[in-house]
Amino acid sequence: MRRALLVLPLVMCSCTTLGPMPMVTGQSVVPTPRPGGEAQIAAVPGYYLSEAVQEQPRGAAIQQAAVMFEPGDLIGLPGLSVGGRFVGDGDNGGFPEPMVRYRAHVDSQKMLAVGGVVYGGYGHGSASGASYEATRGGAEAALDLRATPQSKWVEVHLFGSLGLMGLDANGDYCLDANGRWGVDCGDPPFSTTHAQASGFYPTAAGGIALDLARHLHGILHGGRIALHGAVGRMPHVENAEQTTAKTFTSAGLSVTLGMGASEP
Repeated sequence: MRRALLVLPLVMCSCTTLGPMPMVTGQSVVPTPRPGGEAQIAAVPGYYLSEAVQEQPRGAAIQQAAVMFEPGDLIGLPGLSVGGRFVGDGDNGGFPEPMVRYRAHVDSQKMLAVGGVVYGGYGHGSASGASYEATRGGAEAALDLRATPQSKWVEVHLFGSLGLMGLDANGDYCLDANGRWGVDCGDPPFSTTHAQASGFYPTAAGGIALDLARHLHGILHGGRIALHGAVGRMPHVENAEQTTAKTFTSAGLSVTLGMGASEP
């Protein structure tokens, strides 16, 4: 991945947050039978880059709004979707991120589906004396198992995924009195520093979902309410020097609605 800038933001006693890093796409790999699109609102597992300069970094649920379009048979490529998401918000340096997804069933009973998503984006922001700018890219491979009989109205699905995200970072933030960890820039201001961090960071995730009204024949292609959980690795910086990556855990919730072509 080409080298990029990512300014590590500060944490104000774990209050100020910058640099949202969703480590799960939140995308279903269950195919739809007809061309259509999906809209989603979610808080997906991940972390804020501001946590990278804390002694004990923590994961977080990262806000996102996503839209995916699946032209399917209209272009002769059923299962291929394109779209994107906006992660975070204006207060924590949110940014848009394009996504490409492929998904397919692997059995005649349509119980098991597999797929993958690739994504990448650039973001920047500032708050309370710190700022960041970031380019990142990643990929996620996922599977989905229908755990209940096929139903027009309600199905239970279990899903899991493995992901890998790459980033490269540098930036400015305020240090505590010991010169080790990031703090809010107060009055009088704390000393500031410049730091770098880069690497590739894996994530394993899973969850449970309710699929609703998936097998109707009209323009409604169904909805999904999903609970997500994840564990992964994230960058860590002490005294403005990158150290060994830390483990994060996080959980989230997504709501997705699909619509499109009706059955002839």
